Amino acid sequence: MANSPLTAVNIFRDKLLICVARSPKIYELRFSPSSIKDLEVVNQSELDNQIKSFVTANSLKPTPLLLVLSSQVTFEKDITPIPQASRKEIIQSFLDTVPFASISFKTFHYQDKDILVVINRNLYDGIKHGFEALGFSVSAVIPALMLGLGSKDTLSAEACQLIIKKTDFIKNNDFLSETTEIGSFQQKEQQFLKKHRLLVALFSLFFIASALGTVYYFYVLLPQSTARKSVTVPTIRPTRTPPTPTLTPTPTPGIPISSLSLQILNASGIPGQATALQRQLTPLGFSSIKTGNASVNLSRPLIVFSPRVSVDDRNRILEIIRSLYPDNSVQESAQGQYDVIITIAKSQTTP
Repeated sequence: MANSPLTAVNIFRDKLLICVARSPKIYELRFSPSSIKDLEVVNQSELDNQIKSFVTANSLKPTPLLLVLSSQVTFEKDITPIPQASRKEIIQSFLDTVPFASISFKTFHYQDKDILVVINRNLYDGIKHGFEALGFSVSAVIPALMLGLGSKDTLSAEACQLIIKKTDFIKNNDFLSETTEIGSFQQKEQQFLKKHRLLVALFSLFFIASALGTVYYFYVLLPQSTARKSVTVPTIRPTRTPPTPTLTPTPTPGIPISSLSLQILNASGIPGQATALQRQLTPLGFSSIKTGNASVNLSRPLIVFSPRVSVDDRNRILEIIRSLYPDNSVQESAQGQYDVIITIAKSQTTP
């Protein structure tokens, strides 16, 4: 590709115009706002895809590139009247006004004038990256003013064919070549550090001194001051009181079921219900079972135990009751005349 003819890429704020050697056609690629905005590459991946789609759609072959920078993407200053001894300071002042963090600059001699030209390095690198990913190479970068393109900075097909043949002219005015000024393609941050190196040094010393002072205060002075003011406070140790032993009551042995009294009351209104239930409970060991009728209105059987009835006896009694009357009510009372009182409710029948 070293002997391939140049392809001129005219860079504008919002587009590229591309002129291929021995072709009368000018190709145009417009940047999307989401890829390049205000001379900044905001999405390199999208810009790469745009360039790739453009190159593919127009069947452009990889060649060396001549990047032509229109005045829309450069910052220019005529420094001809400024004496050489003062130029360095004036140039730096102008660079400080360029609103980009990474810049490249060079002084060009054009029509008996010395013109300082500054570009945003981010824009140049982004476009360069997109083409180089496809096999192109950047051979030279030149401001449009050096080509005498007029106010529009636009390459015509005829001018393009003439310019890309002027290899010596392009080489002598290449933005990438060496310069006798402060230096081409230096970063704006480096320029700031060089200009304000004394201020930066003083600020660094102040920061270090402040840090050392802070460490000295917290690790030396403050502990000493705290030690002088500290008062020894006697430690009060609580007397341990032995725990009070828990008294567990001795369970009272259950009263034999044969000693318990049982009363069965029939409130169902159906004769013989109490007697039928008596036959069911007698095998448990009761020796005293009384039956009778009751005029109370209950919706379900009621079983009342006195505290004398053991848990085991209660469970055995309830097991029989619940087999006959699943829905029932159980209470405990020490006021009853009998140890167990069972009242059969209405609509309840004993099998």
